[in-house]
Amino acid sequence: MSGVLQLHGLPCSSGHRTSPISGLHSRCRAASLRPHRGCVVAVRAAAETKPFKVPSWDVAFDYLTRQKDFSSTPAEEVHEAVKAGKVVLVDVRPSKAYEAGHPQGAVSVQIYQQTDFSKPSFTRYLKAFALMANGVQPVEPNPDFMVQLKQASGNKAVCLMCETGGSLVPNPSFPTGKTSRSLQATHRAVQSGDYPDVLHLKGGVSGWARAGLPFDGDYDPSAAGRTPGVVE
Repeated sequence: MSGVLQLHGLPCSSGHRTSPISGLHSRCRAASLRPHRGCVVAVRAAAETKPFKVPSWDVAFDYLTRQKDFSSTPAEEVHEAVKAGKVVLVDVRPSKAYEAGHPQGAVSVQIYQQTDFSKPSFTRYLKAFALMANGVQPVEPNPDFMVQLKQASGNKAVCLMCETGGSLVPNPSFPTGKTSRSLQATHRAVQSGDYPDVLHLKGGVSGWARAGLPFDGDYDPSAAGRTPGVVE
């Protein structure tokens, strides 16, 4: 689908593309050239393939609420900003969920991806199989998330969303609100300082659907609230 970002090598100013193995552009390698500036920039952009450690929710919550005074934005307000061309709506759910149905105009940049079992690690296998035994899909952080998000934004503000959105509002049962994929993505985007503005969709995809706003495809409300199990 056109809205799903598939990155297989980043182009430099000369139109070359990085090799997924060496990190250098094939034409630069063939000519035995030192990487030129455009190549170096592209390789740096591709460098987020290194493993990303998800920070604790307490750290992310404190940063967003106490340091940044951040709050989620209602669906109707986000819809108006998207219509005005001011904001790019970004769905951080798994690509399969996006393809099944998503708010109209949204692009897919999944924050987690299916666990790569080709990486030898007894601990990873153990965690993954324990999750699967309990009916939970094991996932791992998408190492290219920030690169893909930057490409999707087109230097505009972004609004991040997942299934139900989580919450930044504390209550007696949840003194630090409720974490979610989109709030984790929001924390990373705000902390990066790469965007003119970062919004978080209150209520997530389910809230958008309940508000009767434009939607592409089908939406299964029974999936709302399910969270993946992260394997690191």
